[in-house]
Amino acid sequence: MYSEISASQLSTIKMGYLFEGLGHLMATKFINSAMNVRRVKPNGIKRACRAIYDIQRRLSTLTKSRELALDYARQYFEMLLLTPEEIFSSIIERGRQFKPQEYISAITLLHQSGLSQTAGTTETGVNTYSMANTSTPSNCIDQHESNEQLQRLLKRLNHILAEVIS
Repeated sequence: MYSEISASQLSTIKMGYLFEGLGHLMATKFINSAMNVRRVKPNGIKRACRAIYDIQRRLSTLTKSRELALDYARQYFEMLLLTPEEIFSSIIERGRQFKPQEYISAITLLHQSGLSQTAGTTETGVNTYSMANTSTPSNCIDQHESNEQLQRLLKRLNHILAEVIS
């Protein structure tokens, strides 16, 4: 309704001017909000991708052009459905698609979610994320190992990003 009213009141050029930076702003907000998520849930990621697509569709109706920044945000969320190893492979194969801090946040988030290992479990099938959240002495060791694993993943990420850039 608002778009119908504003379209009749404003020229196409003025509409484009009003909404020109909105897609980029919203994409930045989506990615920054992902950095504050505590745990990756595939259904939540898929829901966010659908929301981004819906916003992109509505915004392109107003501006008469596709907002590529929202594609960037959707691709970032889709990356959160991958394992760290798959992310590393993607960087090596296709080059860097995101900012280094965005990759660091994604790897950290996947690690916090217990997804930094295959299916987030140990050899015995125990979920590593739930083990890290308890405070018994043996689990303090597990927490330390978990932190070391995260540091190894981030170090590998930095190494891969440095190779791709040079």
